[in-house]
Amino acid sequence: LQLACSGNSESQAYFGRRTNNGVQWMTTILEQLEDPLGSAVTLSKLLSSNADMMRRYAEPNLVLRFLQMIRDLGPQPRLVNFFEAICTVDGKAVKSNQEMILRLTWMNEENRKKAFLVTNCFDMVKNPTTPTLSKFAPVSLPCGEKTDGKLAKGAAKKHPPNFIGKELYESDTSFHPVFVRWLGDDKWTANVDPFYHSPKSLKIPTYDFGRDGRPEQVWCRIEDLCWVLEPERLCEAVTGQTWASVKTASAVQGSEAAMRMKSHVQLAEYYVGQLNLIGKQCFGRSYNCIDWMQKSFSYEMLCSMCYNVHLPPKIRSASTQLVKNLYLDRYPQLANCGKASLPEELWVYETSSDSKGCDLLNVPLLKPLQLSDGRSLAEFGITPSHKFHNDPEPFFGFPTGFKFFLL
Repeated sequence: LQLACSGNSESQAYFGRRTNNGVQWMTTILEQLEDPLGSAVTLSKLLSSNADMMRRYAEPNLVLRFLQMIRDLGPQPRLVNFFEAICTVDGKAVKSNQEMILRLTWMNEENRKKAFLVTNCFDMVKNPTTPTLSKFAPVSLPCGEKTDGKLAKGAAKKHPPNFIGKELYESDTSFHPVFVRWLGDDKWTANVDPFYHSPKSLKIPTYDFGRDGRPEQVWCRIEDLCWVLEPERLCEAVTGQTWASVKTASAVQGSEAAMRMKSHVQLAEYYVGQLNLIGKQCFGRSYNCIDWMQKSFSYEMLCSMCYNVHLPPKIRSASTQLVKNLYLDRYPQLANCGKASLPEELWVYETSSDSKGCDLLNVPLLKPLQLSDGRSLAEFGITPSHKFHNDPEPFFGFPTGFKFFLL
């Protein structure tokens, strides 16, 4: 059914009006949402590609129904992916839906606690109650080389003199480590209020920043949560155990280790869906959503997640999209910057000579260029006459064109 309706407006319209024994097919889909048989995914695909069906069915009651299913059934990726799906239709932002999800799921603190994970970063140097963190082992890059993700010595000399996040990025400790937490229960079962299994029951290491056991002060490192999404590369570096041994232990169907691994993967996949959802809520310059999400996701924290070699590509990709929609593709940057348009600037090719001294006309000269050279990257500088010139908010009045060098 998903394939039959994919990109086919006629099939989608037919499905929307079709009945069986007086019951609409859409009604049947809606009645089966709680069953993991594909109904929620099918509904997501239908609404995200058909504006008429989106207007008819993407209503507050449906959003609240999915929210209640998350609270009853736990963090299932298919449920949070529905929220993401109705934020856009045919690749265009639907601001009414973006703000509806914001209002019903995020602005309501009780709903937010019971439906989402919390993300935060901590200054491990200045915080007096900071627990000690172990260092992760180096991991392999696609080229085969090993890296611990730290900035190479001397690399900072090639950086521009100023950009947002420079001091933190070039410090000895680099970006602050990122942590997550969620409501959990050691004996979680469906239809119980706490969000999901506790870190203890999933055997995910925790760190008590309050040193008093209060749940709101107990956090997990994001790497400990997410390594299961790319275990072959990350397991040993993050946990200290080989993936072969962990895989063998969790391969026995029905065993405690197998159930624990399945639940761990599900929670990590849900977290990916959560990041994708927040990115889609801010997509298309949805400023009400941007204003709220900036309070929870700082630019430096998202850059830390993007640069973190101990995170799987799914997390780094979702973080990249989120930081783009939250900080880059927004005012005061021009909309559609970089898209094809009539030229505002003409390039004149210089005349050069070949080895025999013959002139080579209309041949572009390829010259060595460093990222620190002036105008080597797209610039976001503003003129002295602009109202944001010298504004204390760096994302508005940053003095140089290398504002987003980290991106």
